[in-house]
Amino acid sequence: MAVQHLPRSMSMARHVLLYVFGFSSGWGIAPAVNELLLFDPNVLIMALTGAMVIFLSFSLTAMMTERRSQLYLGGILSSGMLGLLALSFTNSLLQSASLFNAEVYLGLLLLAGYVCFDTQVIVERSEQGHADVPGDSLALFTNLFGIFIRLLIILSRNREEQAERDGRRKKRKNN
Repeated sequence: MAVQHLPRSMSMARHVLLYVFGFSSGWGIAPAVNELLLFDPNVLIMALTGAMVIFLSFSLTAMMTERRSQLYLGGILSSGMLGLLALSFTNSLLQSASLFNAEVYLGLLLLAGYVCFDTQVIVERSEQGHADVPGDSLALFTNLFGIFIRLLIILSRNREEQAERDGRRKKRKNN
């Protein structure tokens, strides 16, 4: 079966848009990463490592399982994202720390599932002869970026809480 390709000009434009999206995503998170590097560079390294491990684990799982066995996840993940959107909207009104934590952890879980689902969709489409490199790259990039952001939030909040606990212990020892 022959691989179906887009016209060259359209394919080039999609590649450029992918690069622009990647650049603007990096540009947008740069101030937060810079602040984090000043606070504790280990958090950044742990978030990068964790994101890579999660991404590779779920991608390999999707590639090693039986064909089409994870495609049922699409409906569940979409419903989960809709629930996450509703939770986010609710939290924008209530400003609850526990709802924010639920958003972050649920989002991490859903994005890990999307890595598995998107990988199987990409493999299945390529088996059928459909090549969409920019679209597939964008899907996987957004999953990886979302996982990385959520791990940054989780790890930096844990580090801040640990620093506050250590500060309180030092005050108690000095008094």
